[in-house]
Amino acid sequence: MLEPVSRHANQDVFGFHSIVASKFLDSYSVFDWGRMPDSIPHRGMFQTFSQALINFKISSEEEWKNFLRSPDALAMRKMTPVSSAAHFNELADYFPMKTSDLGLISEANFNLEKMETMSLTSEMIKNSEHCYLLAESYPEEKIATVTIMGKAVCDFKLWKSKKTPKALPFEIDCEFLEDFPQITLRCSQNSFLSEVSLTEALLITELTPQQLQEVILRAVWIAGFTQFQFKTVSPATEKKNIRIRMGMNQANADVTEFVFLGVHIEFSEMEAELQKYYSSTLWGKIVMELQQKARAKGYTDWKRYCSEPAPWLDPVLKNNFSNQYQKKILGIASCLSE
Repeated sequence: MLEPVSRHANQDVFGFHSIVASKFLDSYSVFDWGRMPDSIPHRGMFQTFSQALINFKISSEEEWKNFLRSPDALAMRKMTPVSSAAHFNELADYFPMKTSDLGLISEANFNLEKMETMSLTSEMIKNSEHCYLLAESYPEEKIATVTIMGKAVCDFKLWKSKKTPKALPFEIDCEFLEDFPQITLRCSQNSFLSEVSLTEALLITELTPQQLQEVILRAVWIAGFTQFQFKTVSPATEKKNIRIRMGMNQANADVTEFVFLGVHIEFSEMEAELQKYYSSTLWGKIVMELQQKARAKGYTDWKRYCSEPAPWLDPVLKNNFSNQYQKKILGIASCLSE
């Protein structure tokens, strides 16, 4: 029986032995608050089908050949920092790479506990079928927050002691402001202290500098591949933040295998509009003030000081966002029909 494993702002995860099933939801978070009282129709379905599309394409040698021969990949190569260009180009020869993907299951089969997988099709998307993503389990170990000299910091001791396979304790954000993305490592479990420096990443994971560079550059290739696949889903001018999740498996002390676990796509303009709307509300102003004080004084439980309820989203904005997600879902269906 699949039991709840974790609950995120926009996703529920269920597990059974070495398998997990993920359900993307229409919910969202603003200012690191967690799930807001409202939801945006079609947001969860877009994330489900976009993830399934990348899972479908990423294991194909032909799809990688098409991408690596494209002007997009050439532009990425040209913009790669000189110090890592040789490694970046070398890694291109090792795709496709291992993924944790096991396919899709319908919501009906999930409820019946029948693990019968199915492939992503344009008909499934057009029929708005509710699905779960099935994958091999790469557990996320709980990251604790402790206080040192009055400042809150993340304690990765439990993650370090956990045996592989496991998810890396940070995700790799790739924001395409130019042909080569701006890269940020983020600990999604602790959004208030989310950014992880390269030095911290080395100390946390105990990877070698070469291994850390490899997993980051692999994520960059995957982000570029995702950007390329989404050309028919959204305009090339539409700025995206592509967040890559990676796992690791260590067969022995000398061999570390990196595994692609998933991708999450956010659209910069939509996120900016959400931030702008909520920052104009009384709740938003209180939350931003509390966060500022919390950062200055070094505590993370700032939410308990907010007595103002989180407001509902403006109906016009909500409808606009929902329509945009609907169009992008149809774009994913078109990708499969080509």
